[in-house]
Order: sequence, then structure tokens, then C-alpha cells
Amino acid sequence: GDEGRGSTEGTPGDEDVGGPRSMSYWEMAKVGYQELVNAIIRPPRAEYETAHLGPECFEWNEQFFERRDVDLVNDRNETLKCSHWMPAGHAEDRD
Repeated sequence: GDEGRGSTEGTPGDEDVGGPRSMSYWEMAKVGYQELVNAIIRPPRAEYETAHLGPECFEWNEQFFERRDVDLVNDRNETLKCSHWMPAGHAEDRD
């Protein structure tokens, strides 16, 4: 039968063997818990389209505002998509 095949814990030399069969149930539980924690603390990045950023201009308190989209590159060479809202007419002054 399959009795005794679930764990190789205690077998000499199995420290060098990769994969889940070389881990005890306790180690597998710890790894699973860590993956769950990472999924909550560091969830996968959501993907957005420019249309999700909202209107390119809007009015608030009798003042018009315009959205200016910019790309920034961080130290890890990742492109960050950013939006800067400013009063209408000021975007041309900064170009």
C-alpha cells in the first residue's frame, strides 16, 4: 500500500532534496501560512486602464480641474503611472 509514503522526515540525506515531499507537515503548514499572509499583505498588483482614472477634467466648487497623466520610473526601473490634478489652464504653464 501507500502507508509510510507521506513524509520522508528523518531519512538521511533528504535535506538536499527539494519539493514538498521532503518537508514535514509542520513545515508545509508554515509555508502555506506565509503564502496566505503574503497574499493579504502583498496582494498581486491590479491592472488598470487609463479609462479607469476618471474624467480628464471636472468642476468642483465653481473651479475647473484637469488631469495630467505622467509616467515616473523608480529605482527598480518600474514605470509608475501617475495622475496630477491641477486647476484648468495651469497644465500649459508647466509644459
